[in-house]
Amino acid sequence: AAAGTEVSSLREALRAEEHLASSHALAVANHESELEQKVAHLADAHARLNDHAELVASKDQLHQDLSKKLEEGDERARQHALQMKEQEAQLAAAGAEVNLLCEQLHQAQEAAAAHKRQVQMQER
Repeated sequence: AAAGTEVSSLREALRAEEHLASSHALAVANHESELEQKVAHLADAHARLNDHAELVASKDQLHQDLSKKLEEGDERARQHALQMKEQEAQLAAAGAEVNLLCEQLHQAQEAAAAHKRQVQMQER
């Protein structure tokens, strides 16, 4: 009878160990599932960070391109302003030349009129 009680006691201990092992296996499985979720979350966060880094790099490149275009535009504007000043100087010189030619024409007209009057006086 003592052996039967010992066997019964051992069976009870074995069932308790099996229950404990089953509980432990379930806890390990739950922990693994939580870790897998955390890994997936970290992978998603890493992908978002990479996307953000690409957006920042793209924004920086666009900023550099825009700055370059603005500098080129500024240079074109400076060149245009220089050309305008040069053209204004040429126009002023041409205007002065036209004024001189008009003055010479006026003097020639006056001389011609005086000559005509002189010829008319001599004919009389």
